[in-house]
Amino acid sequence: KLLASKSGFLFKGLRVYMEGMETAHRTMKVIALARDSPFDDKDLFELAHIQLSPCKDLLRASHFVFYLAVETIESGGGRSRRLWTRNLDGLGTKKDVMYGEGIAGWVAEQEESVLLDDPTSDPRFDRRVDTWISHDETPGSASKWDKYNVASRVDNLLAVPIKRTDGSMLGVCVVLNKKGGGFRSSDERLLRLVTSQMIVTLSSPSPPAHTPSPASNAPTTDVASTRHLYTIRPTAQVVSETVHEALDRCKRLAECEHALLFVRKGDDKLQLLAPRVVVPLSDSMIGYVARTGVTVSAHNVSLDPRYNKSLDDIMKFRTRNLLCVAVVSTSDSSQILGSLLVTNKTNGRAFSSQDGVLVSVLAKQLGATYQRHGAVGRSVPRLQTHLQATESDGSVTSPKGGESTASLRPKALPRALDPAALGKENVK
Repeated sequence: KLLASKSGFLFKGLRVYMEGMETAHRTMKVIALARDSPFDDKDLFELAHIQLSPCKDLLRASHFVFYLAVETIESGGGRSRRLWTRNLDGLGTKKDVMYGEGIAGWVAEQEESVLLDDPTSDPRFDRRVDTWISHDETPGSASKWDKYNVASRVDNLLAVPIKRTDGSMLGVCVVLNKKGGGFRSSDERLLRLVTSQMIVTLSSPSPPAHTPSPASNAPTTDVASTRHLYTIRPTAQVVSETVHEALDRCKRLAECEHALLFVRKGDDKLQLLAPRVVVPLSDSMIGYVARTGVTVSAHNVSLDPRYNKSLDDIMKFRTRNLLCVAVVSTSDSSQILGSLLVTNKTNGRAFSSQDGVLVSVLAKQLGATYQRHGAVGRSVPRLQTHLQATESDGSVTSPKGGESTASLRPKALPRALDPAALGKENVK
């Protein structure tokens, strides 16, 4: 019995350690993307959510909410500070909380942690704020309250402020309803440890023109490649090297076998760089993403009639699953430059919503690179030549002489299966 008891403690410790390692692994992925890279509040919120989401399981809580702190300038010149959070279920439901409202607003205003065993009896408790949850935090739950983004009860609560390295407020992390008892000071220390990793990752996001820190300060080799996005010379050869590095980094971060970049060519085509493969813009998956900007994920392409299997024949590999996101202009969000396609998630898994966030930020970086160095439009042919010349993995054979171009014919789909007919809200 003594040995069994000791073994139980050992296994519990190992489980917590492994979950902590997984959190650190996610943090490293986000560091490689977020340091010295352009992204907006929505990207910042989702990248932070990726790192903080394990807190719910680590602390054995039923719900977890992350609030991002934002400051806006009013029409009269005054400043307004508030918190906001949103659903990650695709609906985009958003919740705004002013500083001082509820326990979450109090934590942001006072910059102090709160640990309560009976939150509803606390005068700072506001049911409109402190019972709000996200749909995705309770998958499969039968509670009738979940569809209203409201927790049916709040037995205990832990809220921690998250501050940037410059002292400004980044946000607030709230966990609700610890199973088997209330939160303790050790839980607060663990939550602060996780948030400190996020502070290093997301503190003081830099504008695109910012000069990055030396690569010696980067925690992973992937971060060093991020520097090239903002320090390279405007030549086709250097841009092509940057594209190769970015696509290789995309494969590592998304843990997949292939990463392909398609750029728009004229009004009706998408062109894959290295080797040159042309996809019609009317294509019902890759072309659909470039037309609409909607992310498409397929867990099993063999069962999905939208996928054009001619691409596998040309690229000499078999696609099992895929994730395709739009490459959008950084200066005009309505302008779509092309599509970024990642295929074949490793270890027999499928692409998750977290992969979608990571790949979307990578796509933004690629778009920024093209625009900054004139790689879109007139420089594409020269860039293709350099990309083909530097292709060295041996898995794909370019057309002879680099002159001919492979082409994919669009598959005719029944209207019921055409994503354009389904509408954005029904396309996953």
